[in-house]
Amino acid sequence: MRAIRLTGPVAPEGLTTSDVPISDVHPGEVRIRVMAFGVNESEVTSREGKSGPDFSFPRILGIEAVGVVDVAGDGVDLAVGQQVVTMIGGLGRSIDGSYSEYTVVDAADV
Repeated sequence: MRAIRLTGPVAPEGLTTSDVPISDVHPGEVRIRVMAFGVNESEVTSREGKSGPDFSFPRILGIEAVGVVDVAGDGVDLAVGQQVVTMIGGLGRSIDGSYSEYTVVDAADV
């Protein structure tokens, strides 16, 4: 999949797409095909390398996403194709975020 994956601090011009593997889905998780995401101060701070200890490189930024369910893990009560929104829950900080075609999150955060 295409994603903006940072390996270290960059200027805005350094935000480029690359190919990365699509993440597997585990029980209790959902994979979302990202249709839209926002850009906010948290991502700017992270991109500049000024985030707190809950953030590390390499990382795909993006702390919120709107999209459709691509895969629902075991124990998840969401249907493939269902429109969803997710935010926070470590997204784009301790787990890869929504600056990508797909993102995997805990279903409790959807």
